[in-house]
Amino acid sequence: MRAIVDGSSAVFAALVAVVAVLSSRRRRREQDRLRRRAAGNGWTFTAHPEVDWGRWLPGGNRHGPGPAFSTV
Repeated sequence: MRAIVDGSSAVFAALVAVVAVLSSRRRRREQDRLRRRAAGNGWTFTAHPEVDWGRWLPGGNRHGPGPAFSTV
C-alpha cells in the first residue's frame, strides 16, 4: 500500500511540474505577442506597471493592474 501512495505522489508532483512549465510558456508567448502588437502600433508595452493606485482597485486586487499600453 505504501508503494502505491508513493507512486501517486510522484505522479502528482510530475503533473504539477508539467502544468507549471506549460503555464509559464503560455504567459511568455502572450506577453511576446502583446509586445509585438505594441511595437507595430508605436506603443509601449508594460507587463506590470508600477502604480500606487493599484491597491485601491475593487475586489482587493493583490497583483495590481495587468498589462498596460501607452504612447507619447
